[in-house]
Amino acid sequence: MPDYSKPFVVETDASGKGIGDVLMQQSHPIAYISRSLAPRHQAMSVYDKELMAFIFDVTKWSHYLIGRAFIVKTDQKALKHLLEQNLHTDFQVAGISKLMAFDFSIEYKKGIDNKVADALSRKPDAELLAISLLTLNDFLYEQIKGTCLHTRLVKEIRTAVKEVGGVTILALEKMPLVKSVIYETLRMDPPVPFQTVKARKNIIISNHYASFLINKDEVIFGYQTLAMKDCHVFKNTKEFNPNRFIGDGEKLLKYVYWSNGKEIDNPTMNNKQCPSKDLIVLLGRLLVVEFFMHYDTFEIEFGKLLLGSKVTF
Repeated sequence: MPDYSKPFVVETDASGKGIGDVLMQQSHPIAYISRSLAPRHQAMSVYDKELMAFIFDVTKWSHYLIGRAFIVKTDQKALKHLLEQNLHTDFQVAGISKLMAFDFSIEYKKGIDNKVADALSRKPDAELLAISLLTLNDFLYEQIKGTCLHTRLVKEIRTAVKEVGGVTILALEKMPLVKSVIYETLRMDPPVPFQTVKARKNIIISNHYASFLINKDEVIFGYQTLAMKDCHVFKNTKEFNPNRFIGDGEKLLKYVYWSNGKEIDNPTMNNKQCPSKDLIVLLGRLLVVEFFMHYDTFEIEFGKLLLGSKVTF
């Protein structure tokens, strides 16, 4: 995960048919880009293709780079003096204007040493997995595989079902990834995001910065979606992380409130927690299991209905 107290490094490369770029910190990849060039872009000069890759990088990763000094490493020597050169084409003028908001320095790196970006720029998508085994760390390898999560779910589900001899509670308990996926889904998009309750007595509630007095009979309004995107508790709160609640990550379940209470708590006659919360989680796990028992992968289209969401497989 990125550490904003440390500098970012962008390694970039453009080949005849594509661009390949890696965002790094302390020699560890954080994100990558591999993109084919359209025929009209393939006809550009080497300099302009390298410049285009650079512009695309900083625009794509602006949420990491804006407001911070970072280093760009390229095997195009001329780019090292980018801000000192005369501009000869409209593309170069437009490109430089997009870069003015960023604080960067450019370093030359020999192509032979720029292995990751060079490999990503030259290989078609089908070969990226083989490249990643040799050039990228395990985390980035998982990100490159577009169907990685589906592949992992298929393996976990079918292995557990085969070992136990069927889809049983015992089999489900051998599927930590499935459970984590369900909890992360509920964290990202709770089925009932808004909650209200009247205070039965004077209470004090606190956040990371202050405390507030709620008087008896005052109405408390809760937005559970916001509560479960607390950046002091969860890393990269807006990103879906299927591994978030695996292993030690289970400790974070006390901050999951989709059921109008902590996930680690149980509904009682004296609280307003959803009485069927455990059933909902169980049904979600079973639904995922059934899908991946029948399909290796699938695509979903989301839409909105008046009273809920529309999902098309």
